[in-house]
Amino acid sequence: MDTVDRTKSPFAILTLVVGGVVLAAIAGVKSGAMPPLAAKVVLGVTIPIFFGAFLAAIPRGRTAALGAGWRPAEGHPAAGDDLQRGSEVERVYAWRNARLAALGVAGETAVILGAHPTFSVHELDRLLEAGCPLGTALRILWPA
Repeated sequence: MDTVDRTKSPFAILTLVVGGVVLAAIAGVKSGAMPPLAAKVVLGVTIPIFFGAFLAAIPRGRTAALGAGWRPAEGHPAAGDDLQRGSEVERVYAWRNARLAALGVAGETAVILGAHPTFSVHELDRLLEAGCPLGTALRILWPA
């Protein structure tokens, strides 16, 4: 696998340069070589730039860490994940909607709750089995 050299990223270079300016300003104030007002102005401008560039230099996600063109090899279990994941998500939504409809939830409400990842169909079923009215159970479990 090819590795990506992050030290040549423009954000990494900017982080190093601005970090040096921040350290020089701090050292200048500590040694008395820089007036405090000028140091405050320099630090007020460079510290947000430093942190923004630092955060931008951090690679995001698995593909960012592995490189932009990385793909799993043919025959690898992850190679067909994109296709399987879509149909699996569709099957889960269909099951959730069908189960909500079987529990008595109206069509449009079932679609909304079935698509919401924090709504628990199992908790709704448990409340209904315990004798809780459907409207009350939905108010209890409705996602915030």
